[in-house]
Amino acid sequence: MHSLLDRPYRTERTQGAHWRSALSFGAFVFLFLAVFKPFGLSGWHGSVWLLALGYGATTSLVMLVLNVAVPTALPAWFDEERWTVGREIGWVLVNLATIGAANLGYSHLAGIGGLSLRNLLVFEGYTLLVGIIPVTLGVLWTEYRQARPYRSGSASLNTELESHPSPGTGEGVRVTIPSGTSRDDLELALEDLLFIRSDGNYVEVYHLDLERPVRSLLRCSL
Repeated sequence: MHSLLDRPYRTERTQGAHWRSALSFGAFVFLFLAVFKPFGLSGWHGSVWLLALGYGATTSLVMLVLNVAVPTALPAWFDEERWTVGREIGWVLVNLATIGAANLGYSHLAGIGGLSLRNLLVFEGYTLLVGIIPVTLGVLWTEYRQARPYRSGSASLNTELESHPSPGTGEGVRVTIPSGTSRDDLELALEDLLFIRSDGNYVEVYHLDLERPVRSLLRCSL
């Protein structure tokens, strides 16, 4: 389980994607509450649609703050090269918990309930219970789907390296392994290349550096 949570996780961290996600999730909350009227909303004396719109807007606002403003202020912590499955699950749970707390505040302003520890726990419990299972399964499925072509591609590359005829001892021959990011490609002497294997969404290149075995981690599409 620990190795699973430590796997690299690639996510689309563009502001446009986060805006779409926040607005879509807020719209879902709005329509779900307005149409089905759960959690006692059917007894609301005012406009349920207007009340539900407030919950949806609160949800979207929280997601925009957490996923647009916070990463902009803390870019190093959200560096894609350091992002893992565990971090993704944890951050989504932070989103859910914050949404629960914010909706409690909105409920208080709307006159539905007071601000108390009990009400906070109730809101957090509902939010986390509803969201934790689909969120966790969604993150794990996305990681598996993204890693599958890298694993198969890495195996194919290793097979090609094993079957490729070596020009003599390989002395003087240099190879370049491209990276899928803006980082520099890895260039090394062929005789220094030991082997390559897949690690989630990355490729691990084991090679010699000053006659010592080292590992270089590249994000690339093989």
